[in-house]
Amino acid sequence: MQNVPILIVYLAGWLLYMLGIYLYTHLRRVSLIITTLSHAVPTATALSMTYIFLIGGGSNVAQFAAGSDRRMDLWSLWFDLVTPLLLAGLASGLLHFVWTVAAAARAELRRHLPIAIAGLVMSVFSLFVVASHLPDA
Repeated sequence: MQNVPILIVYLAGWLLYMLGIYLYTHLRRVSLIITTLSHAVPTATALSMTYIFLIGGGSNVAQFAAGSDRRMDLWSLWFDLVTPLLLAGLASGLLHFVWTVAAAARAELRRHLPIAIAGLVMSVFSLFVVASHLPDA
């Protein structure tokens, strides 16, 4: 069964995360490309889950979607997206962890540390949110 409150909390956190990292990027003159790459996976997760579960009214349980072709299409889309989103969240979390350690250890990367930590937290959170919405037949 889908867990809508966790999804809502994730989306609220994602919005704050996006505002925070871009404000920090502007104030500290951090590369816009680095900032954009750091939020790619949390953004893909947020947008796909918003479309499937909130806008489309989809379900992660096939029996709840069986009465409607549109809902069944959304369930099928979610079924196809779960594995790539889980793998992307795991890879993003690992890369952000390495980036956080490197930024903490090297003085020239210290200004990237807040973005790396925020990206690590959001990558792990996106992994958790996707895992809490695993599809069920």
